[in-house]
Amino acid sequence: MKKPDAVLFDLDGTLWNSTEGIYDALMNLEEDFPQGTPPITKEILDSCMGLPMDEISKRLFPTAPEDVRTEIMDRFIQSELKHLKKVGGTLYRGVETMLQELSAVYPLFIVSNCQLGYIDVFLEYFRFGPYFTDFLSWGDTQLPKGETLRLIKKRHGMKYPVYIGDTRGDEIAARHANMKFIFVDHGFGTAQSPDLTLKDFSELKELLKELSWD
Repeated sequence: MKKPDAVLFDLDGTLWNSTEGIYDALMNLEEDFPQGTPPITKEILDSCMGLPMDEISKRLFPTAPEDVRTEIMDRFIQSELKHLKKVGGTLYRGVETMLQELSAVYPLFIVSNCQLGYIDVFLEYFRFGPYFTDFLSWGDTQLPKGETLRLIKKRHGMKYPVYIGDTRGDEIAARHANMKFIFVDHGFGTAQSPDLTLKDFSELKELLKELSWD
């Protein structure tokens, strides 16, 4: 019976929640928002979490021309990364202990729809770099998450990978890359038919043992 040979994580809504810091960084630019921008609330920002940056720009600034959206998003990204380096985000319960334990057993990876530099901020803020073998983002590939998962799978010769995330989009991406999918129920979304559902990270090590490939 075959067992997992790699464990991959989504970031936002899975390992941490950084929306407070992201919202503050965004609102620092409020005076420069394009004319006609609808009010941006934390709830609207939450609904954007996990989406590629080009999709986020369309949701936040739906009436702005593409070149204007690109300019304000470039400024927002720089503001966001600078701010998060200072304030970080909130880890979900049990993440640090889980990473310590799992990294001794499995190679760990992060795949996210975020921009370049965002995963680096997460790893540096919490000093989690040693726990992870590699990471890849939309900012690296400019591809849908399923294709990004395929790339990292091929890069590391994964045969039995597991992707862990908090949204239906994560689930679809995992299926596209022919990966098992574990849904965490503390994040921003829902899942349709995950292989397993995780209630607490303290359960993950044992939960992974339930997966098999026939």
